[in-house]
Amino acid sequence: MANSSFTIYATDSRISKGLLAIPRRFGGELPATKGKILVVFDDGTRVEPKIYVPFDPKIKECRVFGLSRWFSKREVVAGDAITITVEDPIKGIYRIALDRFIQQRRAVEARRQLYTTDSPDIASEQLRRLAESKKEKVQEIAFQEIVLIAQRPLLERKRVIVLQRGRAEAVPPALRALLEAIHQGKCQICGFTFKKRDGKPYFEIHHLEPDKGHHPMNVLVICPNCHGN
Repeated sequence: MANSSFTIYATDSRISKGLLAIPRRFGGELPATKGKILVVFDDGTRVEPKIYVPFDPKIKECRVFGLSRWFSKREVVAGDAITITVEDPIKGIYRIALDRFIQQRRAVEARRQLYTTDSPDIASEQLRRLAESKKEKVQEIAFQEIVLIAQRPLLERKRVIVLQRGRAEAVPPALRALLEAIHQGKCQICGFTFKKRDGKPYFEIHHLEPDKGHHPMNVLVICPNCHGN
C-alpha cells in the first residue's frame, strides 16, 4: 500500500518562524495530540524529532516546529511546494521534502544514467525521466542536451568497423536517444521512417566525416534506403 502524502506551500511568515503550517483538512494524516513526531527530510534517512501541534481553533492550522535550519539549508522561499508523506503512521515517522530539491536530484541522477548507460532503452528511459523531473517535453530536453554536446569540439575517432552482415555503429546510447527524440526516427534526408516490432522507429546514424567523432554536427538520422545510396 502506497504511503499517503499531501502538498503544502511555504509562506514568508511561517519561514521566518521556522515552522510549517498545515491546513486543517490534512490534520487527519497527523497525530491528534500535541507531542513529538519523527521527521526525515527530503531523500535522506536520518530521523529527527520535531514538535507537533495539532489543529487549534485559535491558530486555525496544524504546526510542525524546529525547521529553521532546514529552511536555510534548502533556501526555501515563499511559494515553494513542500510534500509531506506519512512514512510510518504507527511509529509516527513523516517525510518532509522540498519538491524543487527532489526534482533537481532526480534530474541529476537521470542525466548521469543517460550518459553512462550502455543500453539504448535505458538511455531513452532516463531521457524521459529527465524531462519529467524538469516538467518539460522530451523533445525540448533532447534539444537542450544536444546543444550542450554541440559546444564540444569535433574529435578524431576510430573508423566504424564494417562487418560482413552489416554495420556495427559505436554510437553512444545517449546520442541515439537524443536524436530519436528530436527527429522522431525520421530520416533527415527523405523524412521516411518505419516502426520495429517493439513499436519504436527504426533509423540509422550516418557520420558525415568517418574519421570525426560522434558530434551532433557530424551525424545524421537516416533511413536504410538513403544510407545504402
